[in-house]
Order: sequence, then structure tokens, then C-alpha cells
Amino acid sequence: MQIVLVRLYLSWGRAARRGSVDAYVRRSLVNAFIDHRRRPSVSREKATDELPDYPARAAEEGIDIELLDALRALPERMRAAVVLRHVIGLSIDDAADALKCSTGTVKSQTARGLDKLRESLADTVTVPVRLSIYEGEAP
Repeated sequence: MQIVLVRLYLSWGRAARRGSVDAYVRRSLVNAFIDHRRRPSVSREKATDELPDYPARAAEEGIDIELLDALRALPERMRAAVVLRHVIGLSIDDAADALKCSTGTVKSQTARGLDKLRESLADTVTVPVRLSIYEGEAP
């Protein structure tokens, strides 16, 4: 509904001149619904009587449970910095905007978070010491 209201606001002059505001809103609502249903990101949930087995589903999807547990153990702000930088792939400036902090804070929280992840995952996962941005450069 909010999308339709924004569309109506943006084209109010055109819809009002034609005298068909109601028709415009109805057509916009139908189009917005169709667009929403076509998106592949929309999950079609199904009700079940049993709870899903999370670890089995995660293993099927290739999700590392130990890594998720190690991320959950990080403090909230540190976890957010690591996820924004290395999972989502935001730049330092974009991550700083998202966290509403300085770029230095993002850098330090990310570095400390990666250090803590390396410590907690030392036995299970190999976390690179440094990611090379130049092709062919050894870490």
C-alpha cells in the first residue's frame, strides 16, 4: 500500500487532471501486487505442524554452523561491522554510514572482530590472516 501511495503522490497532477484518481490507485495497487508476487526474493511460506531442523537445513545450504555461532558470540556492534564489511561486502564508508559511526570505528571493530573469530575458530576453520587485493600477492 505504501508503494501505491508514493506512486500516487509522484503522479498526482497527471491523475487529477484526467479525473481518474480512483482508477489510477486501483491499477497501481494491482500492478504493485503483481510486481511483488513476481519477485524471486518473496518467500512462499507454508505452515507445518513441526519445527524445521535448523542444523540440517543449514548443512544442506552450505552454512557453517561453527562460524554462525562464533559470529553470535561477538558483541553486537563488532558483529555488525564484520558482517557489513565481509559478508555483505560494503565499503568502509558505507558500513560507517550504516552503523552511524566513523570510518576508524568500522576499521577497528572489524579488525578486532576478525581477531576474535580467528581465536574462536582456530581449530575448525582457517581464516586468512590478510586478504590480498592484488592478484598474485602472497598473504
